Amino acid sequence: MALSEYALTDVAAVKRFCNLSETNAKYDLLIEDKINAVSAKIEGHAHRKFVTRTFTEYHDGNGEQSVQLQNFPNVVVSALYDDSSRLFTSATLIPATDYVVNEDTGRVTLLEDTFYIGVANIKIIYTAGYTQAAMDADVKDLATEWAAQAFEQRTSIGAESHSEGGVSEQRRSDADFIQRAESFSTGV
Repeated sequence: MALSEYALTDVAAVKRFCNLSETNAKYDLLIEDKINAVSAKIEGHAHRKFVTRTFTEYHDGNGEQSVQLQNFPNVVVSALYDDSSRLFTSATLIPATDYVVNEDTGRVTLLEDTFYIGVANIKIIYTAGYTQAAMDADVKDLATEWAAQAFEQRTSIGAESHSEGGVSEQRRSDADFIQRAESFSTGV
């Protein structure tokens, strides 16, 4: 399997973390699989996506002035609707001049109005996320460490620690990685 376009780290970073030669491709496919798996786990536990892509979200209107998008940063809204009938036609499209978007946090705020109260009456189409080159360092570090540990566990299933040359190394539990991933959640 190839490295996913939504991978949160890369093979070279995992190899460096594991002290493997970057020129030896023997384990590249296995490392790619581990990266893909932990990238999906991190996004699942964080309840958001990190690599740039397009999203369509529906939110319940609560009479408030703003709504929190699930994915960020670098948010660019292409369409915002508030339609209690949920037809989302041009008549219910809110002009871009009538709202502001906090690109870093993903909060969309109407300038002079509030959203209607309703169920799934707000539709937002937007892009958000990091490019691979500009991935958040903490997210990339988490993905690298978790993928490296998953790769290294291929030879020591069930081991909690590892000793090599008189140096003992404690392995992190998945719960530690999950807790770190959850810290990236918006709470949405």
